[in-house]
Amino acid sequence: KKRIRRNARRAAINTNRVSRIRTFVKRVEAALDAGDKTAATSALTAVQPELARGVDILIVRELLGGIYFDGDRKIEGNAAYNTMRYTTAEVERVAKVAFWAAEQRKGRVTSVDKANVLEVTILWREVMERLAPEYPDVELSHMYVDNAAMHLVRAPKQFDVIATGNIFGDILSDQASMLTGSIGMGKSTTTAMFADLGAVERDDRLRGT
Repeated sequence: KKRIRRNARRAAINTNRVSRIRTFVKRVEAALDAGDKTAATSALTAVQPELARGVDILIVRELLGGIYFDGDRKIEGNAAYNTMRYTTAEVERVAKVAFWAAEQRKGRVTSVDKANVLEVTILWREVMERLAPEYPDVELSHMYVDNAAMHLVRAPKQFDVIATGNIFGDILSDQASMLTGSIGMGKSTTTAMFADLGAVERDDRLRGT
């Protein structure tokens, strides 16, 4: 009898869950069918709907280098290390795309780094600052990655274009996807249209040449 009651309770809980999911899906589908993207986002978002409503963020993430792909990495007994390294050319490639995109949008670039503790992102920040005058219509600001993560859920509308390195961009883009409720709801692309010598330098380093 106990087993029957337990199974009955589980069945009731599952039925209730299925019913809620179906209601939720119908709500989203109705909003999308009506062309109301705002209502769909409000239904899906993992934050308060008023925070996500009207958010439009472009994250320009460096994809060829950084700590994920540097060849200077090893496990040695009870210790291991990876190396986060960027060249000026690699940062310039990302910076130019971010500034160009901001010119077509709201004119703001937020460069995300950790320049208070990582020398590699001190270089990142210096390159961003050096290129900024070439784009007089774009406002450049800087934000540490931990602070950026907080502001993405606290006040996401302040962002227009975010420019950042590989590992930071990997984390922030997944986090930002929850503003629309799912990583599959946002548009993304990997492109080599702005590739330059930075990638060649990276390949040479990996080959040890």
